[in-house]
Amino acid sequence: MPRNDDKRTEKKEEGRKGVIHALFVWPIAIVSALFISALISYLIEVLGMLFDWWDLPGVLHSQQMVEQELVHLNDRLDKSVIEWASGVTVKEIFDNTIGYVEDGLSWLGLMSFAKSSATGGFGAYLGAMANMILLTAMRFMVFVFALPLFAIWGYVGFIIGVFERDKRRAGVGRESGAIFQASRKLVPLSLAIPFFAYLAWPNSIDPLFIIFPFAVFLGIALAYTAASYRKYM
Repeated sequence: MPRNDDKRTEKKEEGRKGVIHALFVWPIAIVSALFISALISYLIEVLGMLFDWWDLPGVLHSQQMVEQELVHLNDRLDKSVIEWASGVTVKEIFDNTIGYVEDGLSWLGLMSFAKSSATGGFGAYLGAMANMILLTAMRFMVFVFALPLFAIWGYVGFIIGVFERDKRRAGVGRESGAIFQASRKLVPLSLAIPFFAYLAWPNSIDPLFIIFPFAVFLGIALAYTAASYRKYM
């Protein structure tokens, strides 16, 4: 009995350490991902300005991206689970959050470059940097608002997987540890890939084209993970 009690105590301590570790690690990971995505977006934008990849010169291309992104968001942020649950509209949350980012860029003196019509020089690159930071913040908020979509597809996939696992338990289905391990690794990737791809996308794009396919992919990965889990605990 003392040994069992010691094991339970050790598991509880490990669980507490895991929660504390996650509380510190996840915010750092999110901030790091935002910084890397904004940096990649800015580097792509600078290369396009240097080698004339874009239709519009200088800071005008990044301005066009921000404007087109707002058009997409006005179409996609009309209704949300957040609004249904809290009564607060998504546009209010979005406008307030992005407003803080824009105020910070204005305080640094970057928004004047971002709204200018500079086609060359140092000011054009500063304006592009401000627009890329603003665009990254906008896309991050869109991804946060899209998390209920991932949750819905993940729930559907998990239920289907549990049902298939119960069928396998009742019959003579074979165990497949390889499928379980492979599908389990695909679950975090189905969130990480659209996150980085959407935030660092070099042109304006409807978020539905990136987020929806990977939400479905998350459901499929969870379905295979739950279905291939071992039959007996």
